[in-house]
Amino acid sequence: MLEISKLVPVFGGMNLDGASTVVILAGSVDTATLSMAIEERAARADPESDLRIFGFGSNRSYEFRNGRFNWAELFGWRRDANDSLPNDIVYTDINERENRIDIGVANEQGRLAAIHVVETLKIPPEAIRIGVVEAPVLNAMLIDSLAGYVRPTLSGLLITRTNIGVGTDNCTLGANVSLTSSSDAIFLTASHCTRTWFGLDATSPASMFYQPVLDYIHPEIAAKDRTDPAPVAGGTCPVGRFCRWSDAALATHTNPNDWLGGFIAFPGPGPIGSPFPFALRITINQLTPPPVGSAVAKVGVSTGYSTGQLARTCVNFNLAYLPAPFNTTLLCQNTATGQLSASGDSGGPVFRWAGFLPSTALFIGIHWGGSNPGSDTTVYSPVSGIKKDLGLLRYDLQ
Repeated sequence: MLEISKLVPVFGGMNLDGASTVVILAGSVDTATLSMAIEERAARADPESDLRIFGFGSNRSYEFRNGRFNWAELFGWRRDANDSLPNDIVYTDINERENRIDIGVANEQGRLAAIHVVETLKIPPEAIRIGVVEAPVLNAMLIDSLAGYVRPTLSGLLITRTNIGVGTDNCTLGANVSLTSSSDAIFLTASHCTRTWFGLDATSPASMFYQPVLDYIHPEIAAKDRTDPAPVAGGTCPVGRFCRWSDAALATHTNPNDWLGGFIAFPGPGPIGSPFPFALRITINQLTPPPVGSAVAKVGVSTGYSTGQLARTCVNFNLAYLPAPFNTTLLCQNTATGQLSASGDSGGPVFRWAGFLPSTALFIGIHWGGSNPGSDTTVYSPVSGIKKDLGLLRYDLQ
């Protein structure tokens, strides 16, 4: 969007509203010129770009709406605010629907601090909305799960550890994946589900993953994580902080035969904490990131299958309110509303799906948080950020 704004300065962003692709304009422009600029950028975008699914040049209908600020202005103000806001700010986001910047704070003290920063930077007050929000918590589980022993493994299953760095035991297997540089049987889950959050584990009994429980019958499925880089400073990271693009980590199956490939367990209905028995599985297709307003789904060991609507994209979450290392900010995270989550769902797959079999799932990210208990707003790391942290992964491994 920033590149398009440089080509067409009045471009203020775009989002999905039902069947229409909504384009915000902060001034007058020939819409054909704008469409050509977007199509030109989309033509050279990689398959993970939002532009590939906004549908310019197809049969989708388009609606042009008036806004006040162009994308370059919003981008610059948000960048400046990120560099100046205190650590206890929960998130910052460019709101594609409302053509402004949203700043979420944890309390009144944070609200006053954010107001001071906005005034100091001389950002137009009408370009900013500051509100007290419920900060997401890590959806890792504190109790034993009733999820069953499943071999080979697939997305959505319970995984557990003897000891996790944030003091929890159970999470969800996100996806069986592969690397272009390796034939190893690898799976994806949340980094905070490992022993060392945002860091590589040492090999020890405390670093092992099990499915579904630690006992003498079910050996570990992985000895430790294999890829889980530490946050770094600089670049797009706000001043004074360390950043990653995802709360995600890779682990290698101890037994390659435990690895099924690109399938998601499809559970039946049940109360939170139930075993959610399943008899069907959804095939994963290669990833396709959706625009704001799209329907998204997730599977987690505590709340099973639930659906919602993609509410925010590219939100910067500061993790100072959690026991996160390195004063960490997670860059460009996505949120969904109306999607149930609870402790234990961390690491689970987030995907787009038509809602019936045998249609395929389009894998879009790893779930890591929401407000407990029974949140209807969830947070996930999109595949674009996972790729930046962990490398290029394949998910469509039937």
